[in-house]
Amino acid sequence: MIIIGGNGLTDGLMAELESTLAHHELLKIKIAFGEREDRSGIIQNILQQTGALLVQSIGKTCVIFRQKAQDSAFSDLPKK
Repeated sequence: MIIIGGNGLTDGLMAELESTLAHHELLKIKIAFGEREDRSGIIQNILQQTGALLVQSIGKTCVIFRQKAQDSAFSDLPKK
């Protein structure tokens, strides 16, 4: 889970989001400030910058998904 505080979407936070999405496809984010409209704007900004999809948004928490890129190391494995 990533928590977004009063500083909002900083470059460091966006780098952490990218890193986490590259490793885990599903990510839970808690936005610990702002009104509903503010949180909605932050979520839309995250989705635009990361290319992720919104799975669910309830209150101050949202879940986003971005499919991992095909890993070339495993692309040569035989399929069952």
